[in-house]
Amino acid sequence: MIMKILITGYCILFVAIIANTIANTMQLYTWYNFIEDIMKNNFKDVLCSLNLFKIIWLFLIYPFCLSIGYKLGEEIHKIIF
Repeated sequence: MIMKILITGYCILFVAIIANTIANTMQLYTWYNFIEDIMKNNFKDVLCSLNLFKIIWLFLIYPFCLSIGYKLGEEIHKIIF
């Protein structure tokens, strides 16, 4: 069980690093940027300042990428064990 958690965690981390690199390259928000802006401004202003693609990235594509990391970790665990 511990190995499954570790493998899955590393896969999610790996995918998150790639997703964050893509987001930074394309000047998209990550959750860190989003929360940082909310702390400086209010939620409504931050949300209104984002275009549609940035919202779709943050709330749909980015979490989907992380879930791919989870599934990848599960598959790797099945192959190894």
